[in-house]
Amino acid sequence: MKIRFHEKLFGYYVFLPQKKDRTRFVNLLLTTHATASPLADGAFAVAAPHKKRVLEAADKQRVSVSVSPLCGFPSLFLRVQARPGIIVGLFLFCFLLFFSSRHVWRIEIEGNDTIPDYVIEENLRAIGFGVGTSYPNTDFVALGEEYRTKFPHLSYVSVYMQGTVAKVKVRETDKADDLIEEEKPPSFLVADRDAIIHSMSISHGTPVVSLGQVVKKGDILVSSLVQGAHVDTLIAAEGEVVGELSEELMVEIPLQRLQKTGEKRVKTQISVIFFGKRINIFTNSGKMGPRYDTIESEKVWRLPNGIPLPLSLRVSEAVFYETEEKEIGHAEALRLAQKEMKERLASVIGDGELLGKTQTVTVKDGKLMLVLTVRYTANIAVSRPLSEQSR
Repeated sequence: MKIRFHEKLFGYYVFLPQKKDRTRFVNLLLTTHATASPLADGAFAVAAPHKKRVLEAADKQRVSVSVSPLCGFPSLFLRVQARPGIIVGLFLFCFLLFFSSRHVWRIEIEGNDTIPDYVIEENLRAIGFGVGTSYPNTDFVALGEEYRTKFPHLSYVSVYMQGTVAKVKVRETDKADDLIEEEKPPSFLVADRDAIIHSMSISHGTPVVSLGQVVKKGDILVSSLVQGAHVDTLIAAEGEVVGELSEELMVEIPLQRLQKTGEKRVKTQISVIFFGKRINIFTNSGKMGPRYDTIESEKVWRLPNGIPLPLSLRVSEAVFYETEEKEIGHAEALRLAQKEMKERLASVIGDGELLGKTQTVTVKDGKLMLVLTVRYTANIAVSRPLSEQSR
């Protein structure tokens, strides 16, 4: 038989009489008018208010019975009460639900073509409106007028609230592009390293090198001088000059390596991040060793519709470990070296193209050495102001 709802609500105790006393215990329940429900294995769920009455009767009639701790909703409340972190968390959550609806959680901007969102958000923050602002007393008409007065790159600004999201509709002036892009002073392009010219894509300026030409670091690649029919002009040279380069990369892997052993979590800290402020709600104590890693995880709370709240739970754990030396085989060392070499090669080449490579592997002095000679392409052009060309 299932435990009835009101017994769960007000709490109950599980009474388990000895097998020889079960019949007498049933009669005892009837005579004491106690509220009880039979359970499996001869046990009974007795309503919490009747516990004392049943125990006194069982003692008088010498009925042997064992009693469980309090069960049901009251026991849950007592367990929560014994953990202050849960109570603090519930309080913060209720505080958030009550007060956060009066604050801006997110800003959405529409109508801007050339001016980035972050520029408009920073300007709004400069006049006192942004994420975390309490908005019930905000005059949105005056806010738009103040924005246009202080930042004339927008001819129209309208701000209104939709829940906790600030909707900002804007229209840019004709001079908006001038505010984003200023006129560039004359400059030229030089090689930032030794290379062989592989290809060129010049948008402004006059190339002074040709394909297949060998150049040294600092050589001029594109001049700022553009010759016209009647007048020569100095401009800012722009474009890409792709060079062919070669480089030798080396990775060393010791055949004796230190490995972590005996990991043990010795310290945990739980914090609530509320509008960017960190509030520590729990920290245990533990003896920290000389070697430990810190592992952090963060859970952002969201509303049912997916909108993130300005509240998150961050857990930081310190994991202590010992180390021991362990010998690794040639195959494992080569695998580790190739993995590290792949990362280094990607950082060296970047957006360039790999043209060729040769690889050598040697073992010396307890180390595996992987040497890779690569040929690749990369943009070697860097801008220099015109004032440096005359030096």
